Amino acid sequence: MVTHNHNSVRERVSGPGCGGSDPGGVGEDALRWLTALLGDVGLADRELLEPLATELIRRGCRPRKAWRLANRLNQNQVAEEFNRISTDNGTKTDGGMKAPRISEFESWPELSPTGKRRARPTVRSLTILATIYNTTWDRLVDIDDLKELSTADQAAYRAAVKQSRSGLATRSAIALLPSEGVPFVGRKAAMAELRGAIDDHSRGERGTLVITGLAGVGKTTIARQAVQEFADRFPDGVVWLDLHGHDRECVPRRAEHALEQLLVELDVKPATIPGGQARYAERWRWEAGRRRMLIVLDNALDSRQVRPLLPQSAGCFVVVTSRRPLTGLVGVRRLHLEPMELAEAEELLVTLGNLGPGYDTDAVHRILRTSGGLPLPIRLLAGQLAHHGPGMLTAIAGDFASQAERLAGHLATDPAGSGAANRILDQFAAEDESVRAALDLSYRELPDEAAQRTLRLLGWFPGSAISAETLAAMLDPEWNMPDPAVQLRQLFEGGWLDPVTGRPGRLRYRIHDLSRLYARSLADALGTSAEHAAVIGRLLRHYLGEALEIEPPQPARPFGANKGLPPQRQPSRRPAVARARDWLVDEHDSLLACIRIAALDADTAALALLVGTQLSALGYWADAREMFELAHLINTNLDDRVGAGDAMYGLANVLRSVCDYAGAARWFESALDIATEIGDSARVASILGYHAEVCRHQGLFDIALAESLQVLELARALGDPLLECDALRNYGHLERIEKRSESSHRLYIQALGMALQIGDRYGEGWALWGLAILDREQEMFAAAWEKLERARTIATELHDTWLEVDTIRGMGHIHRERGEHASAHLRYSDSLTLAEQTDDSHGQADAWRALGHLALLTNDAEHARECLSKALAMYEPIDVMLFDEVQRELHEFGMDAPGSVASPAGRRPDEQSLTVA
Repeated sequence: MVTHNHNSVRERVSGPGCGGSDPGGVGEDALRWLTALLGDVGLADRELLEPLATELIRRGCRPRKAWRLANRLNQNQVAEEFNRISTDNGTKTDGGMKAPRISEFESWPELSPTGKRRARPTVRSLTILATIYNTTWDRLVDIDDLKELSTADQAAYRAAVKQSRSGLATRSAIALLPSEGVPFVGRKAAMAELRGAIDDHSRGERGTLVITGLAGVGKTTIARQAVQEFADRFPDGVVWLDLHGHDRECVPRRAEHALEQLLVELDVKPATIPGGQARYAERWRWEAGRRRMLIVLDNALDSRQVRPLLPQSAGCFVVVTSRRPLTGLVGVRRLHLEPMELAEAEELLVTLGNLGPGYDTDAVHRILRTSGGLPLPIRLLAGQLAHHGPGMLTAIAGDFASQAERLAGHLATDPAGSGAANRILDQFAAEDESVRAALDLSYRELPDEAAQRTLRLLGWFPGSAISAETLAAMLDPEWNMPDPAVQLRQLFEGGWLDPVTGRPGRLRYRIHDLSRLYARSLADALGTSAEHAAVIGRLLRHYLGEALEIEPPQPARPFGANKGLPPQRQPSRRPAVARARDWLVDEHDSLLACIRIAALDADTAALALLVGTQLSALGYWADAREMFELAHLINTNLDDRVGAGDAMYGLANVLRSVCDYAGAARWFESALDIATEIGDSARVASILGYHAEVCRHQGLFDIALAESLQVLELARALGDPLLECDALRNYGHLERIEKRSESSHRLYIQALGMALQIGDRYGEGWALWGLAILDREQEMFAAAWEKLERARTIATELHDTWLEVDTIRGMGHIHRERGEHASAHLRYSDSLTLAEQTDDSHGQADAWRALGHLALLTNDAEHARECLSKALAMYEPIDVMLFDEVQRELHEFGMDAPGSVASPAGRRPDEQSLTVA
């Protein structure tokens, strides 16, 4: 064999050289210098390998050493990796690879300093080294080596060169992205969060983002957009792997197979891929750790499938998508994708459906409400619209509305709901793709029949958010179901439910509308209408038991401005009562839906009455009215006079609160007939007090005065000081309106004294307010101001915003009377702002009127006309007396408001209307 002197066949060039058998000395300097030089060109780490190795070879390094140095490995590291790969392939020699042998491979075919022939690397050894160095083995061989290779090895070299130089490009991961064929619309918030995560990763933060959400919510679309927008930040490319976690046509990928695919994507040769999941994961992390890549693991089944695939590399950013929350992954960043907001969902439907300008907005919104903002059903329906034209819009929306009405209807009138649920679901389909098919797969993936039954039960649940306690109430004891909390947790892990952010210690879950429709279709198909009614009956009795635990709301004050909204209620000192009221607010929608479809029996009437009373105290006027009307209907049918009378009383108070005084008066009169008939003096007194108030606001002062005196007598007979205090104060209002100041002052003083005696802060505040009006009318401004300040302190303490609005405006009146116009304007503006914040239309009207009067004093006629016109428009539906007064004022000053009409029939219920200017 002919030997060659290595240095004799290479001409050294000037500049830092290679030198040394390891990265050290001159070799390390050369490597550092060349790396910096090539890095300035803008090449990524992996892109640096070949030009760096080539330059090192040009400067005198043997190929095997040059590629090792380019990869920044020492000989010990190469030997360890060589042994690991050899072991995994089952071909490791007994002695194993050592660092000195790597050194010999690098120097071959030179002789050792003692003249001993060095070890010759075999093609198998070169192949393993090429895997370690991210190249092909033919690049580790030069001319000197070829002369010493055997004929067989030379043939293998020719084949390797032909294969590696054949021009076949590495597969582009971006070209393998799943294509949706539709434009990307909306999702600004989600993309901003994704962009932030990638920006944070570039600054060294966590490199894994888990995107979760319902089937069809657009997780893959977001991941695809991430690749399109951010791929250029990752110079070593993009890897996209569909894990088939939720796929009708494919079984979920095993982690071992997924790892093998990931390694192939990095051009790791199949012959050198170690066997076994643990070895696959180790090799994958090693390969990924040397790169900067964007890795998408789409459609993951669970945390166990994903965990081995995470590269744990500082240079790689990983996006994982899954229907399930993947709570088993820790130390990751999370993006839970919610359904689209209305504006973005509308943009998506209009864009994909080619609707063009002038489309039926109401129909689009009906469709979007039914789809729940999920992109998949929107896209499927948009395809139909694009084909058939926008004329389909109205028909589809109308069908959705009628089917939704059927689903929400009473069980007795439409017990079979499966047809309605199925008809809606069937609309969201196109060719072989449908929402139902996506949900079918998730349903089949639930762990057992108990979980599937729980999901079906949610189809019969009338609300959208449920707790374990509520689910337990729906279960038949004979079913022997597992722990409801565990069942809900399983549905959450299966991607069906989302936790609802609520009060500490009360975990509730929300189910999406389309998922609930799907569950309803299954429940109706596999169950019976009798079973459905039984479930609702159990739920209603549970709600009734809970409602009975709630402390009855403090009675609304019949002679005051208290409308019963939450800010005017002092929180109960009893924790159990506070929790019960929190429960009422949390379960509001479910409660009402359950009552609407339950049997028309005494339990339903009792619950409707209880819920109506509480909702009235909380200011839910429309819902309270519905509950009282239902309770009245049922109790009338059951011939329950007391129950019917209580429902009338509650309904009248709701109508009084919304300024329907004529309607309120009629219901109070009907309730009074029943209270008189059963001889209940307490009921009679309370009803008369309210009736007197609505008569006062209708201008029927004689009736109001007579009934107020009757209430005063009844209160004293009953020994009810609170009712007596209210009656005295109301009597004082009436006397003040009739300009009998002395009598009014005496009554207010009596009411104030009694309020102080019994600790009635509400009565004290409003009595002070009345006395302040009398003081101001007598120009006793200091005394009036002191009383208003005391009243405002009480208003703040009780959260009585109506009293606060009136006291602030009263202070403005005093400023105005003193000629302090700027201060008066500030007080009136503050009063208006607070009235607007609390939806107090009466306070707003009074503030506008006060601002109009102030503008007249400052000779700003145009502004006065504007303010008084606003006051007139607000008084029109609520206060006949003040409407007349403002209309007369506008006429007197020659600035009639456009469209002025005759006085309305209604009157406002609160005290502040009695004296404004």
